[in-house]
Amino acid sequence: MISLRGVSKIFDNGFTAVDKVSLEIKAGELVVLIGSSGCGKTTTMKMINRLIEPSSGQILIKGEDILKADPIELRRNIGYVIQEIGLFPHMTIAENIAVVPQLKKWSSDQIKKRIQELLELMGLDPDTTARKYPNELSGGQRQRIGVARALAVDPPIMLMDEPFGALDPISREQLQDEFLKLQATVKKTIVFVTHDMDEAIKLADRIVVLHEGRVIQCASPREILRNPANEFVRDFVGADHTLKQLSLIKVREAMQSDMITLYADESIPAAMAKFAQGYRSMFAINRQGIVKGYVNKSDINPLQDGSINQYIRTPFSTISPDKSLKEALTLMIQRDAGYIAVVDDHGTLLGVISTNSLHRLVGEPYLEAEREVREIGIL
Repeated sequence: MISLRGVSKIFDNGFTAVDKVSLEIKAGELVVLIGSSGCGKTTTMKMINRLIEPSSGQILIKGEDILKADPIELRRNIGYVIQEIGLFPHMTIAENIAVVPQLKKWSSDQIKKRIQELLELMGLDPDTTARKYPNELSGGQRQRIGVARALAVDPPIMLMDEPFGALDPISREQLQDEFLKLQATVKKTIVFVTHDMDEAIKLADRIVVLHEGRVIQCASPREILRNPANEFVRDFVGADHTLKQLSLIKVREAMQSDMITLYADESIPAAMAKFAQGYRSMFAINRQGIVKGYVNKSDINPLQDGSINQYIRTPFSTISPDKSLKEALTLMIQRDAGYIAVVDDHGTLLGVISTNSLHRLVGEPYLEAEREVREIGIL
């Protein structure tokens, strides 16, 4: 889709910002450019839509040399999202999104339909959001509109220059999650610039590490974490590379889904029969599979009548299967929990993620338990 062949940029003052960069980006791939300040990542990205003209080398999009294309038409067919968002303050949200479609002579009906589609895609109510002005929205909402505007004419390529950098940590993480879901739907070819390695690991199919205008390493996040090319990449990744690996694995990939559960209305004898298999705790669900809490064997009086409903403990920790294991570990530490219930949007119990699960996947000594612990529904 995008091919950079020996591309360099030398500014008028003699500074070499980009030095013979060669890179192949496949259709539908999300490639992150990362490096310290002044490494050439933003300059490299801006040469793709000719906001900066290369000094030498060749850039091809779908096999066509971009230097032979009209630069204005080139930019209209490439989505562009920046940290400052760049919405026009005197225009409504609908008018902001409509800018490029109008330049491309779309009909008013086409534009109206596209605005509604994009606002719905961004999780915003078209009826109320379209008429608002940028200053009436939160930072996160404005950033969503920036992405929507970049997608307005359904470009095959998107360039994103630290799009979430100005947001607070909570909003940033939420938008990263939503962006990954969006990319799974739209499947754009994306060149994404960031200085945040955690963000790069979370979002990228491949990471390109730049230093002094040159590509130091280009590989998958997992490969960069496990086999950094040199000392610079190792230092840039950080000492917590093992924990960063947990960012690459979704909870659904590591959860145990074959655990034994109790029904909330289950009789005490039936519950004790399940506990006799060696479990210390189990999750309790209703007949629809929605988790209600957990039951400890030590709490139950086996001579008492009734159901185990009276022994159900709450609160309990839950997590979505689409979250990362790093997020699961953070939650475990915050809640001082050895396990978390994995649930869907309706609260249906899907499985369990435990500290033992993390240990098996990462295998670092400091995650190893001192002894075997019996987890919920796990021998």
